[in-house]
Amino acid sequence: MDIDLLQHPTACQTRALLNFCVSCGANCFTVNFLVGDDEGDRIADQFYNTLKPFLIASSPQPPAAGPVPKEQLKAESYRLDADSIDIILDVCSEDLLAYSATKKPEDWTIYRDQKVFLLVASHDDYCGLRGLSESEANLFKQLGIAHDFGERRRGLLQSITKLRMLDHDDLTQCVESAFPTDTSQKDAE
Repeated sequence: MDIDLLQHPTACQTRALLNFCVSCGANCFTVNFLVGDDEGDRIADQFYNTLKPFLIASSPQPPAAGPVPKEQLKAESYRLDADSIDIILDVCSEDLLAYSATKKPEDWTIYRDQKVFLLVASHDDYCGLRGLSESEANLFKQLGIAHDFGERRRGLLQSITKLRMLDHDDLTQCVESAFPTDTSQKDAE
């Protein structure tokens, strides 16, 4: 079962969400940090140095979110536990979806059994859980985080699929009806 979060969880809910992941058997994570200037490089280096004690050198995970240029990609995985959760919460100001290019890490991906369990695409304001059992989904509901059962993601995918199936004329009509132009002002000129 998949669950998509519908809004940013509170600080308390964010901690509960990460602890929920651990309780479900998630044990590692990856994260990206986009850098663009010297200040961003310094912040990213400081962040990754903080994570060094949690580095799992023997089992890097491929990042689940992207496309991200290779030079901006960290493929190392880090141990997920109570101590690393404290660091995660601190660096993202207790909001996994916080996004500030070159200032905060993004695209947190938490793994269970080498499969994506929690996927966060900060710049897309998206967070979702993957592959939950029914009992895990019932436990998640108790966290009180606004969610749906994969409808947001499914809706986006269905919209994209429908658009791809339209021919050029249908697509043009769809765009024109969504973004009408006022030709009367143009004709007056």
